[in-house]
Amino acid sequence: MNNPNDSDHTVRQRIAVSGVQGLGLALFTGSAAMVGVALPSMAREFDVDLTLVQWVSLSFFVGLASFHLAAGRLSDIFGLRTIYLSGIIIFAAASIGAALSSELSWLIVWRVIQALGASASQATGTALLIRVYPANQRGRAMGIFGTVGAAGMALGPVVAGSVLEVSRWPTLFLIMAGVAALSFAVGLAAIPKLAASQEKGRFDWLGALLMSMWIAPGILAVNIGMRDGLLNHITIFSIVATLIVLPAFILSQKFAATPLVHPSIFRSFDFTTSLLISSSGFATSIGVQLLIPFLLGSALNYPISQIGLLMSLGPLIAMLVSTPAGAWVDRAGPHIPRSIGLGITVAGYILLLPINETWTFIHTSAGLIVLSIGHSIWSAANRTLLMSSVSQQHLGIAGGLLSAARTFGFSIGNAIFGGIFSLVVLNIDSTKIAIEGSAESQLIGYKIAMLVAAVMLIVMAALSTWRAVRT
Repeated sequence: MNNPNDSDHTVRQRIAVSGVQGLGLALFTGSAAMVGVALPSMAREFDVDLTLVQWVSLSFFVGLASFHLAAGRLSDIFGLRTIYLSGIIIFAAASIGAALSSELSWLIVWRVIQALGASASQATGTALLIRVYPANQRGRAMGIFGTVGAAGMALGPVVAGSVLEVSRWPTLFLIMAGVAALSFAVGLAAIPKLAASQEKGRFDWLGALLMSMWIAPGILAVNIGMRDGLLNHITIFSIVATLIVLPAFILSQKFAATPLVHPSIFRSFDFTTSLLISSSGFATSIGVQLLIPFLLGSALNYPISQIGLLMSLGPLIAMLVSTPAGAWVDRAGPHIPRSIGLGITVAGYILLLPINETWTFIHTSAGLIVLSIGHSIWSAANRTLLMSSVSQQHLGIAGGLLSAARTFGFSIGNAIFGGIFSLVVLNIDSTKIAIEGSAESQLIGYKIAMLVAAVMLIVMAALSTWRAVRT
């Protein structure tokens, strides 16, 4: 059950928790951004196509989505502090393993283990903030969440671009290990011990296993299906596995004595639609993070340092916008800011659609900045609405589901938009590797992918606006 004194934490404790959680979040978002910039270098070194090397990124997000609910439940049993710090240690060890990998397959394995550690810390991070901030400051807390996440996203491409100018990609993983060690030391000293948010019970091992067993085949089905077609034997196997295991997971949660997530939580319309908007919004966001570096480097011949700077502009703007957006949410409520933010994000995708060989740094940066302003607004409002739509005893699992929706969106987005890009390029040029296609075909593949992203968000904006009008 909740500790009745959780709302009485001092300002100093709130600042300490915000700082520790921010450092961890910046580490995970920064590492994802660094890997995104390094993917072209990895593709060349391992001599593989985009659809294969993107699994270095994709496997991390698949692992996150698979483990978040289990991590949330484990934090109910062993405490937020224990699970958060354990996750940091696992991430640090896996980063060292990734740096030492000499084969793509081993690099992907270590990325999955990184995800195990990151999921433990991410799933508990939002709950830590909610537990130490009062209800009337949750918008600000979620704004801070967005600000520090953006800081990691901003620093990641800059660090990656600078490091890759003088060194190879393993250096990036050694940097991650060092930052993780620092995060653990600070967290050990600063995070207070909090009472469990729910009554302890047995851990649902069957539910945790089934959760991990349906997400990976589902992502694989989308990724391989986009590249090789629905009749490919791997695609068919993955689809069948997902259709079998997903219903089994749902049934297991219905009948388990202490499920990972109680089905009654989905009765809230705001909660369910917020999860859908989160997944869709982050799926489209990863499309930009995945395709822009490839397009600028491979088709438009931008230097890698300039690519890193461009990819950091959006997060830098988010650092400035997220906290004021959270304050706006506290004053106006979450529905209207979310709808406006989604509309601005759509405008950003439309601005980026006409990209071509004549575009300058200013052209590209303008679209990325608008995109980031909209994303910062809707995501702060959406997080606040989701966490406010559940009872106090379900805050922990709500945080886990929020993290799972975000990372599931990243995973699906990687598969969908990477698949669209490769499918278009390979069909136009009849090449075996998309990044070896002509600049013209890569531009066409990019524009089709971005058009799909814009349409997805238009649908989400319409849903959010409909709910805002009825509220």
